[in-house]
Amino acid sequence: MGKRIIIIILVVVVIGLGVVLLGKKNTPSPAPAAAPVLGTWVWMSTDASDGSTITPKQASAFTVTFTDDGRVSGTTDCNNFTGSYTQPALGEIAFGALASTKKFCADSQESVFTGALAKANAYAVSFTALDLSFDAGTMHFIKQ
Repeated sequence: MGKRIIIIILVVVVIGLGVVLLGKKNTPSPAPAAAPVLGTWVWMSTDASDGSTITPKQASAFTVTFTDDGRVSGTTDCNNFTGSYTQPALGEIAFGALASTKKFCADSQESVFTGALAKANAYAVSFTALDLSFDAGTMHFIKQ
């Protein structure tokens, strides 16, 4: 009878451990902490994949502001824009559709700026610099 009790106790312990381990396996891991993109950044340049560099004709006209509620807004040399962004993982960024005011401005660099911004899929923050990367290049910003 002593052996039966020991076997029953061992079976219960093994089943209990299995339940605990299976429960932990299904528990999602916390998402990695995102680097601080929050705040307002001023566009300095874009390095294109063809080796060219695009710089704004109007210094400080192009800004992008990230808020902690997933909203993004900014200015260009012609219009203002707003939208949403997410940071799926550390170093990754994704923008939702960007809405913009619709003023016409001759010789505006707005489409170059917002087009690249909407395509960005990765970021790096170092000190007061923000780099947004996309397949065709990298946008460089400084903290305002």
